[in-house]
Amino acid sequence: MLGPWTHGRRSESYAGDVDFGPRAPLEGNLAIDYAAMRADFFDTHLGAAPATEPPVRYFLMGGGSGRRNGAGRLDHGGSWQHCHSWPPEDTVDVPLYLHSDGSLETAARLGSEHVAYQHDPSDPVPTIGGQVTSGEPVMAGGAFDQRPDARTFTLAHSRLPLAERRDVLTFQTAELSTETVLAGGVVAHLVVSSSAVDTDVTIKLIDVHPPTEDYPEGFAMNLTDGILRCRYRESFERPVLMQPGRDYAITVTAPDCANRFLPGHRIRLDISSSNFPRFDINSGTGEPEATTLHRTIVENRIHLNGRSWVQLRLRRPT
Repeated sequence: MLGPWTHGRRSESYAGDVDFGPRAPLEGNLAIDYAAMRADFFDTHLGAAPATEPPVRYFLMGGGSGRRNGAGRLDHGGSWQHCHSWPPEDTVDVPLYLHSDGSLETAARLGSEHVAYQHDPSDPVPTIGGQVTSGEPVMAGGAFDQRPDARTFTLAHSRLPLAERRDVLTFQTAELSTETVLAGGVVAHLVVSSSAVDTDVTIKLIDVHPPTEDYPEGFAMNLTDGILRCRYRESFERPVLMQPGRDYAITVTAPDCANRFLPGHRIRLDISSSNFPRFDINSGTGEPEATTLHRTIVENRIHLNGRSWVQLRLRRPT
């Protein structure tokens, strides 16, 4: 069972600044209450009662009005779905390629372009929501517009939207003309190089809501995110430092999610090298994480033109 909640909040319809509607809570939707749902599960799997539903239940976010509700949250909406396997049997892996103009497209382009950014350990990208538990008041879990505000913990006190930071690369689709459903994994296959012997690569998938009267600048809603410390690109047991300037093919994964992107929305992928304080800051020195006392500004490159893409599990068109 996959729900839209943060840890321990299965009875609420919202997470962060986003509301998923009256069908989101467990109680009254999946069962009378949590105890009854667990009893049904054990009855089925211990042979006391036959299975009456498919084995997977997941909450598909999206489909709401996109307006601000009475509690001041974005009405994103959603509904429960059933399937026989995960990812759902009606989905396929679709690659979206990263291009130097910031576009995210199903078609690759020929060439040898790259885009670069600098990671400054003294000014990391701030954490705004996500799969965070027990972090308040420093950070809170859930879905938020990716714009720092007075609640955001930052080292440099920047209030720039994350998409406008110099250390965040943003790639997004054109406005969608048809409904697009994501249900499953999010995996970025990237070719990177760095001026340092070690760096982090972070990814974040975002549903970009179009501007409305309530949100005149739109609402960039985070869906899922992941990180890779490049010294662990081969294994976590045997870290291997990078050679500055050399290209490396890496894979960065983010936890599975399910979301309905409505027409007019955009699918966005943000790439950077920090997500603080959720993840500790990479010093760039290659020294042991627990004892390093130094840090350095790092220039990182993402190599494009068919060499870097994000793989999404999307529902087949009907």
